[in-house]
Amino acid sequence: VETPSATETPAPNPGRRLVPTLPGSAEPSVPGLPGGGNRTLDLGAGVVAAEEVPSSNGTNGTGTSGQGVRSVQELAAENLGGFAPGVSTRIEILGARTGARFVVTEAEQIDTFTIIRAIQTSIPAQSADFFALDDVRPAVAPPTPPVWEDEERAGIAEFFAASGLPEPVSLADLDTSGFSQWIQVTGSADTYLPGSLVYLTLTSEPLVLASAQVANDGSVVVSGSLPVEWLNAGEHRVRLVGIRALDGVSVDDEGEVQLSDELMQEIQRFDLGTQSTIAVMGPNLTGGDHVALRVVPLVPEAPWWTLWFILGGFLLMALARWRGWARKAGRRMTGVLLVLASATPGVILGWLSTVTTVVWWALGLGLLASVVSWFLPQRSKAQRTKD
Repeated sequence: VETPSATETPAPNPGRRLVPTLPGSAEPSVPGLPGGGNRTLDLGAGVVAAEEVPSSNGTNGTGTSGQGVRSVQELAAENLGGFAPGVSTRIEILGARTGARFVVTEAEQIDTFTIIRAIQTSIPAQSADFFALDDVRPAVAPPTPPVWEDEERAGIAEFFAASGLPEPVSLADLDTSGFSQWIQVTGSADTYLPGSLVYLTLTSEPLVLASAQVANDGSVVVSGSLPVEWLNAGEHRVRLVGIRALDGVSVDDEGEVQLSDELMQEIQRFDLGTQSTIAVMGPNLTGGDHVALRVVPLVPEAPWWTLWFILGGFLLMALARWRGWARKAGRRMTGVLLVLASATPGVILGWLSTVTTVVWWALGLGLLASVVSWFLPQRSKAQRTKD
């Protein structure tokens, strides 16, 4: 499904389905410099000529490798070389950004309006200045989109892999004949790479709802339909997967650049638990183009330490029962509720950190600890008097 944006978009090649390419694939424009120079690449192991790197997905050899993987801290400290001294660069960043995040508790009992409310509630917390969902409404079954061709499917799979997501499927791959509940979601974005493709996607298992081509001004509007019956119990997200185009940084006298703090912050605005693929592009010494490609895993910090609060609450309740402070039913119930409340930090911080495993562990351990604390033994009155 390809949905054109509301503003002017670059004209696609007639008769040919569009295939996404990775950052650094297109030939960047280098005003004021003579053409004819050779393209060079830095994939993490030094500068090499582009023809020395095998091509992949039409990306002229800019496919990623393990040597180009950097942590956020490593990339911030790294000097990227191979550029002509004193010139300006530009940045392309591929990643996934969440527009809505919701949980389905019982897949057998979900309905359209429950999901719509959950999506609408999450939008304010997830929206960013470069992407947000604008409209969520009930819908009828959409027309069946064209089946992806082999080249298109391979390109999309590589595109999603470079974003740290599994290979997606299309609505055309599903048997939607039995689906009666649909939700239309519409999002808008800017600062994306003109002419590139963006994909409105439902995860946890990636399902492409729609795609759109970015306009010349970097803006795009994309709308797709979400099949409610396809949702399973668990966490789901509506995401936009695409390439942002940002101003780069100036090259020093040694032909090196170091990414600014502002650019590092932009890289980290993509979803935790995925990854960003970054291309820094500019002229090289021969008058051609140079591309430095890096992959940054966006690893969330799992707040497992919050589970200690549950143990602490349980031990305090055990002490209260042993000392006879929670002998009466009212105090006993208060203690049980306090034990259950000790799971709150794990639930909240686990959700905010996107490590939902912590949420489920906190809920499970909190419930278990509160139930067990109700049945904790207490010393007899004679034992307390003896002490």
